Amino acid sequence: MKALRFFLISVIIATILFIAFILRQPISKQGIEREFDKNKTDIALVTKFLADSGCDSVYIPDFDESGLILAGLDNGDIPVNNTEVTAAIDRLMNRYGYEVICKREGAVYFQIWSKMEIKIGVVYSIDGQMPDETSFDFLVNIKPLTEPNWYYYEEDFNEWERIHSKQNSN
Repeated sequence: MKALRFFLISVIIATILFIAFILRQPISKQGIEREFDKNKTDIALVTKFLADSGCDSVYIPDFDESGLILAGLDNGDIPVNNTEVTAAIDRLMNRYGYEVICKREGAVYFQIWSKMEIKIGVVYSIDGQMPDETSFDFLVNIKPLTEPNWYYYEEDFNEWERIHSKQNSN
């Protein structure tokens, strides 16, 4: 009887979590801007560290306070010897739910929300120029934030493919 009750409770919890994931709505530009403003100090600290890292490509898909981050295939892992930066990355990823932090193509990206093929976040332009489509995988929207050199972005594979198949058919 206990096993059956445990099984039923597990199924109910799994169903609720699955439905919550499916119904999860994308965060708006205004929501992203509020999130950015709330975490601006940590974001600025991590952005400066990555911009000054000397690495062309840095990818942080998760963070476990080990003090190492993946810095591109040729560079291997690089140590984060700054405890303030380590704490900021930890807060952004583990407390606030940021999904990916990376640096590539002269920009620093903070992926804040995703669902299946859609990714939404903020990006900082190191050189001051708005990142273009080549800096993203499937960019469909990019808009400046009120903070200079910062942009809201959306990537959506299905929408990108639809747009580009129309352009290619014309």
